[in-house]
Amino acid sequence: KMTRGTHIFGDIAHVVSAGVDSAGLVVAVEDQLTLDVWRGTFTREFIEQLTHKTGNYKPFETFVAMLDAAILKKGDLVALEFLAYDALDAEPQRQPADRDKRYLVLTYSTEFDRAHFPLPLLQHSKPDVAILQRTIRALQQELQQSRPPTREPQDSALLTRLRQELAASKRQRDILAAELQMREGRQGSEISDRKDVGVLKQIIEHLEEDILVEKNKFHHALQRKQQQIDDLTSELEAVRASERNLRVRYRALVAELAVIKAAPAPTRKAASPRSTP
Repeated sequence: KMTRGTHIFGDIAHVVSAGVDSAGLVVAVEDQLTLDVWRGTFTREFIEQLTHKTGNYKPFETFVAMLDAAILKKGDLVALEFLAYDALDAEPQRQPADRDKRYLVLTYSTEFDRAHFPLPLLQHSKPDVAILQRTIRALQQELQQSRPPTREPQDSALLTRLRQELAASKRQRDILAAELQMREGRQGSEISDRKDVGVLKQIIEHLEEDILVEKNKFHHALQRKQQQIDDLTSELEAVRASERNLRVRYRALVAELAVIKAAPAPTRKAASPRSTP
């Protein structure tokens, strides 16, 4: 279980988290402006030796409870500070690797006693301008790929062909109907003509059935196309919403890059001198 809390160090919001796992006490501090993270893992022996060196010994479980209370800002007995390495470095020269080290200082104060417990943390990650730019390009490519392909030419060709087939069937029906009327209007028609009339009537009936079938096909095709249009419209709206979100993220990343490039390194205050036992 991790305890988390937001603290202001050097006018910048930081998220402080701590928890105990099989390796010991895990502590992390994240800068909410630059997204830098400092972490450290401390064994039971390290914590108890640290408290012993300060002259104010605390068992491991007690120290964890004090740190949790400080993170959650419970009470006035404990507080946190986040200091640069050189603020507590007594040696004038240090290794280059130590430049990324910070201290999370847990201060325990009572009416007659005051103790500082510095926890060294190493930088876990550092923002990379190139990585952020690659992320922006990847988001832009994802946006382009998420846009649906254009299907209007294919759909229009299908509808045109169906309309042409329907019009041809209607013309053929009209021609046969006219011929039927001419035959029925003749006086003294022979039996063969009557048979032809019957055949023509059957042909017309079949053609009307075919036209009805074509109308139904055309209607169903229109319904399918309308459903596809509705689906594509909904998909387009979703893509536009995603595009707006990506543009907001893009502007946020650009703003973060500008802050990273323009902001000077924050000045940290030195910790109060340690009390002697």
